[in-house]
Amino acid sequence: MKYQDLITVIVAGYNVEKYVKATIESIINQTYKKLEIILVDDGSEDKTGTIFDEYAKKDNRIITIHKKNGGLSDARNYGLKKATGNFISFIDGDDYIDNDFYEVLYKNAIDFNSEISIAGMRRVYEDKIINDYSQKKKIQLTKIEAINIINSTDYFDVSVCDKLFKTELFKKNKFKKDKFKKNVLSEDTYIIFNLIFQATNIYYDNSTNYNYIQRKNSFTHDIINEVSFDFIFACEYAINFINNNFPECLPGAYTKYLFACIGVYDKLLLRNNKKDKKEVLNKIRKNYKNINKSIIKGKRKLQVFLIIYFPHIYDFLFKKIYKFKRLK
Repeated sequence: MKYQDLITVIVAGYNVEKYVKATIESIINQTYKKLEIILVDDGSEDKTGTIFDEYAKKDNRIITIHKKNGGLSDARNYGLKKATGNFISFIDGDDYIDNDFYEVLYKNAIDFNSEISIAGMRRVYEDKIINDYSQKKKIQLTKIEAINIINSTDYFDVSVCDKLFKTELFKKNKFKKDKFKKNVLSEDTYIIFNLIFQATNIYYDNSTNYNYIQRKNSFTHDIINEVSFDFIFACEYAINFINNNFPECLPGAYTKYLFACIGVYDKLLLRNNKKDKKEVLNKIRKNYKNINKSIIKGKRKLQVFLIIYFPHIYDFLFKKIYKFKRLK
């Protein structure tokens, strides 16, 4: 390859000893070799930190950081402080990437002068792998086009993990930390729009993929917990940011907010939390008039119709379907 910029790969890990070897192996075996690999052990209570140290002894591209547990955003920010590469990438400690991930993303960043280069993403379950966009696609995007895609979750979403960034984008941007709790769910939402705002060119190419492991007991797959409302808060932040900078994208932002509210509503429904469920339902009804109704089709359209006009029927059907899927 003609160009050989250093790429910094930041891996944040907390209690991921069962998965992190596959993560690291997928990085060190990349076809693109000029990597700085920063492994951040976020106060793990298992052997995650030990595994990081073992790999650092075997590969001189690896730097290991051990820190007190502070959550994913805090761990990534620690990695950013140590980063010296011209490009930045983030890999979660229980996922893995295709062998040509950085070769493809870096080539696109150089060839198309893109500050953000984006790959495809697969969801990897215990018994199957789902690739929502298996048809190969390569497109150069404006900021507005990228934001509209994120809001509709076509091709890619807010995740930073399937993207390669020019390091200069992080001079003014850091991941959001919460003052009162360690974890902020949907932390990527708080930074991705700022990064896109600063970029001039964005390129998407799903000929290579980030592989997102779907664990039943993972943090984001809990039925309901106190930070589940962060999905709603993050979307509210996105609406405010988009309103101030890209008002033409607001209908899509409101649509994304609607489905964030429905996702939280479903979890509250399973826990029989009537008070909070009513509050979220009011949010759904209040913001329905703002959404881009043309992009809601099929089952999603029926879902929205029922939850707004016939919530009791929606509640009954959702519980039945959930119970059926659990039995399967």
